[in-house]
Amino acid sequence: ADCGGPCDSCELKNPQKITVFWTKFIQTREGNFDLAAYIQNPNETISSSNLKYEFILFDDLGVVAYRAGRTFIYPRERIHLVEADIQTSRKPTHAELKITKVAWNSDKLGLPALVVDEKNYKILEQDGSQAAVETTVSNRSSFGFREVELVFVVLGQYENLLGVNRSLVENLESRTSRSLRSTWPEKFRESPQKIIVEPRVNLFKTSAILQP
Repeated sequence: ADCGGPCDSCELKNPQKITVFWTKFIQTREGNFDLAAYIQNPNETISSSNLKYEFILFDDLGVVAYRAGRTFIYPRERIHLVEADIQTSRKPTHAELKITKVAWNSDKLGLPALVVDEKNYKILEQDGSQAAVETTVSNRSSFGFREVELVFVVLGQYENLLGVNRSLVENLESRTSRSLRSTWPEKFRESPQKIIVEPRVNLFKTSAILQP
């Protein structure tokens, strides 16, 4: 039956699948690879507190390595998934992201009011030539967050992957900002054309809210 627009019960009965826009990988050093994927929850009213996935690396003979992970996703949200330091002795030719489980629920959770104010790329020379991204995240919510994860994805020309990272900001109080630097052991092989910084808070955990 036609529901006349999106509603919780309709979408819970017939949820749309997670959309995977792309999956990319880069070799960071001999036998080590970083991976990133860009996904969206296309559903308008339902979210998932438990989304499980696998990054899989392939060569011409088949699977060479994989890494499982889990996350959460809000209605209509687009996010980047990243996994670093996946090791394999075989040289992969392509990567895929497989969604292995999605536990849908209809929790009425709004997106946390977190804003990334700036993203600056630098090369640090004091210890070799390290790549660094300096950023500032502001909490514009009326309450604080105990733990904010920042996901970094750095893309070069033609949007090829240059690097990924994850950092943690603890106890980010309401109406405050925090500066953070994410570093990589070596400078990127080309100048970044796009720097993505995504602040994420798991509001499905009641402990995520910082009590005043």
